[in-house]
Amino acid sequence: MRRFYLIALLLLLAAGSPIGSAALAQNNPQPPTLNEAVAQADLIFVGHVEGLEADHNAAGFIVTKVTLKILTLIKGDRQYAQGRSVVLQFAGGKIGDESLVVSHVPRLEADATYVLLIRHDGNNYASPIVGMDYGLFRVAPEPATGRQLMLTAGGNFIDEVVQGQIRAGSRARLNEQGRFTAESAPGDFYSAPTVRSLDPDKIVVLAARPIEPPVSDPARVLTLDRFVRILRNLARQ
Repeated sequence: MRRFYLIALLLLLAAGSPIGSAALAQNNPQPPTLNEAVAQADLIFVGHVEGLEADHNAAGFIVTKVTLKILTLIKGDRQYAQGRSVVLQFAGGKIGDESLVVSHVPRLEADATYVLLIRHDGNNYASPIVGMDYGLFRVAPEPATGRQLMLTAGGNFIDEVVQGQIRAGSRARLNEQGRFTAESAPGDFYSAPTVRSLDPDKIVVLAARPIEPPVSDPARVLTLDRFVRILRNLARQ
């Protein structure tokens, strides 16, 4: 199986792909705040994945078209009303034994439900999600309670939104009783590099190290209804 990882986005750019050339505007090292992401998004909605189709683009790279049914429109033109479908294109995917993985481009799963903050301005992006993958949130139904909990794209609970910032917590795990539990997720969050001494002859730089996020209480994490209300309030500002 052929795989292309971090170099993939650079190859898209070198090939002059419209997807790659527009991606630079979103490929910022510093992710946006939720306030900024809402302001940058042309379309925000709760959507259910109805179909995934991978194909080669004009430059020969694999792209995946994702068809989503809009369940709740939060921000955007009224043409994207509840019940309508929208097709988004992402760089990467799999065709037969050929696979292309592009850094920070999310891979949506079939039959899953998400909250998406996207750019829908007529341009092609490696990822139409605001902030590459920052503006993608997984809706996780809890069978035992019927609650719909909010997770980050990486699968961590969203504990709260504080002053326009997402506060992510523990990794979410569904147990045999159909309830979510919190597990630590070392490696998902990193401390900043630090300098131990200012003496030029004795400088010791401590590299960024994995740290564990706060331990979440699954009974108090953000639900879909609350998250939609937060996003609607931010969109009105």
